[in-house]
Amino acid sequence: MSKIFDKGYNILDIPEKWSFDGENVNEYEDLLFDDNWYWKCKIQKNVKNNSILNIFNKYEPIIADIIRKDYNIDFTISAELSLTSIIYYDDKKSSHDTHKDYGIFTMLLNDDSPNCLFYLDETWKLMNINKNSIVIFAGEELEKICDVSAIEHKVEKPENFCRFSATRIVWPENKKNELANKKLTWI
Repeated sequence: MSKIFDKGYNILDIPEKWSFDGENVNEYEDLLFDDNWYWKCKIQKNVKNNSILNIFNKYEPIIADIIRKDYNIDFTISAELSLTSIIYYDDKKSSHDTHKDYGIFTMLLNDDSPNCLFYLDETWKLMNINKNSIVIFAGEELEKICDVSAIEHKVEKPENFCRFSATRIVWPENKKNELANKKLTWI
């Protein structure tokens, strides 16, 4: 029987619609480490976009329940501990370098631009995601409590178009103290 993270990620089609219209990227923080092209984008950590927040609030407990059942594990989450952001890539060449997400799981909503790459079977592959899908990545905290591998992924965006994505990193309540340190470097 298949489980939600047999491949380290899952893509679920959902009926809800969301939009990045009205986002003011001038309010976003630069996410550029030491002038390193591999982390070049902007981030909004104070998300007010209700279409996105409503989807994350709805699916966070649903996905957590699926994970609990699939892997026969117990953990408690709290929306107040989850880290929600919108990431913006301008029309220049930009990226979000190779990483694994550090929570229990991460939810990702994209606009309709070309999507991110993920590492599977020892090669980088394009993840084709339609606009009506939510991507769920297994996180490193989940790796610690069950037999799941968090998948490496990245964005490599060429020039001539902009890209938005929204993420929510879902954090377990029993790791609340560690979260304080993560929030200092949270991206």
